[in-house]
Amino acid sequence: MRKTLLISALLLLASFSYSEAKLTLRQPCSDGMVLQQKTSAVVWGNASPCASIKVKASWDGREVLATAGQDGIWKAFVNTPEASYQHHSINVSGDGMSLTINDVLVGEVWFAGGQSNMEVTMQGFYNCPIKDAQHYIANPIGRDRVRMYTEPKAASYDLVNQGSGHWHYGDGEGIYNMSAVAFFFARQLNNALDVPVGIVCCAYGGSRVESWLPEDLLRQLGTEDLSREHIESMPSYHRPYKAYNAMFNPIAGYTV
Repeated sequence: MRKTLLISALLLLASFSYSEAKLTLRQPCSDGMVLQQKTSAVVWGNASPCASIKVKASWDGREVLATAGQDGIWKAFVNTPEASYQHHSINVSGDGMSLTINDVLVGEVWFAGGQSNMEVTMQGFYNCPIKDAQHYIANPIGRDRVRMYTEPKAASYDLVNQGSGHWHYGDGEGIYNMSAVAFFFARQLNNALDVPVGIVCCAYGGSRVESWLPEDLLRQLGTEDLSREHIESMPSYHRPYKAYNAMFNPIAGYTV
């Protein structure tokens, strides 16, 4: 009976410890990510407040330490090697858990933002096809040559910390869902440099400059009526600071 109770208690403790662990990664840090070459690139996530985090990249095996703030957000900066098509991994441990980011490439990383002309993917909009898109989708340039993280369209009155997109690869299906402008730019850059190109895309058709500015800055400028009543009367794509909160804030600070 005592052994049964002891085993049950240990199982309960293990279950409790696991459920209490809060180590997570923040996008765009996920499988398939591209990191900027020859720099100090951010790897980030969330954990319990004040938790100690260890980050180790496969290319050099060095252990980088980070500490989560009171808000649970942690950031580590890893020194990246020269760009190549070699696949790497990054292990993140702490707060009672261990996570691994797989299929990591090091290359050139660029940010693409804007309105519908940046948002439109290789599949086109209704009655607005992309010239030669079928050729590139049917004859993909390769999953490691171009990769693109796309933050889905969203809006929020409150700051959002976790992105909800994922990395698309340069194969047929992946290209189909990539921003057309960003894809052709990345393809040209890859042809010129022959290194992996990663694009972080954040676009909302019809958005204004005010859509992408933080609320506190808009209040300082005093040029915009920021009452909820006025904001709700505007088209969704014109509403101030909401795209910033929901789409840009989660990925702001990713190394490009």
